[in-house]
Formats: sequence, C-alpha cells, structure tokens
Amino acid sequence: MLPDLVVAHHTRDIEPQRDAACTRECREINDLTRPLLARDVEEALSKYIREPVVTVIVTQFAGPYDQQIRVVGEAAKPQVLAYRQKMTLLDVMIAVGGLTDFADGNRASIFRTADGGKLYNVRLRDLMRRGDVSANVDVKPGDILIIPQSWF
Repeated sequence: MLPDLVVAHHTRDIEPQRDAACTRECREINDLTRPLLARDVEEALSKYIREPVVTVIVTQFAGPYDQQIRVVGEAAKPQVLAYRQKMTLLDVMIAVGGLTDFADGNRASIFRTADGGKLYNVRLRDLMRRGDVSANVDVKPGDILIIPQSWF
C-alpha cells in the first residue's frame, strides 16, 4: 500500500525541506491538524535549529482505510486511491495509468468488501482498449481491483 505523503518544509537548515511518508507506523499524526503537527515538528527541531519555522503540506491522501480503492496486479501504476462519490471503473483505470502489456484485463475482478468479500468479474480490456462503456461499472469504498497477468 502506498502511504499518505506529508511534506514538512522548514527553514534555517542546511537542507531546507524533506518529505516524510506516513504509513501505518505513524498514524498517530492523523489526529493532528497541520498547524499542530507543524508546531510539534518545530519543537523537536528546536533542539538542533534556533527558531525553526515548519510548514506541513499533505500532498497525497488516500483517505480512511475503509474508504479506499486498492488496485493490484497488472495496472501500469498499482496504488491506493481515495474513493470519490460516483467513482467508476474507468475513473480508477485512468488514475492508475491503464493496463500493462502483460495484463489479462478481461479476467480482472473486483473484491467487494461491502458485500462480504464477493468477487465480481470485470472486463477491463473491453473498457480500455475497445471503448465498451457497458463494461464501466461503479466502484464502492473498500473495493480491491485485481488485474491478473495473461498466460501468453
């Protein structure tokens, strides 16, 4: 799973900025607002830097775990996406850059946690390469899109 990305910019340092990936190990920062997190980082840096000024910018946000769409397998850029209302399979495929050359798109499936873990077959090749809009289905929060590799 790709992490949410938090960028903390600070001044009065040899290296003026650093990026920090927030994964499950640092979820405690999720309860903080950006200004509160910046103050905490400033306090920690004040041991090493006189009067640090920190700005926190969230550059990627995948949302709460149960509101994510996960794409695994033969997507060009497998990743975790934040669910948006009325999101479709085409929206997901655009976000992940389409299929790899090795994908068997018409054997792909959606694992739907909201339906007790039911698997739904989807036709990604028809949607992406043939433009068959009947293959464009709605996705739901918590869905996992699994794109297998073709056998040949």
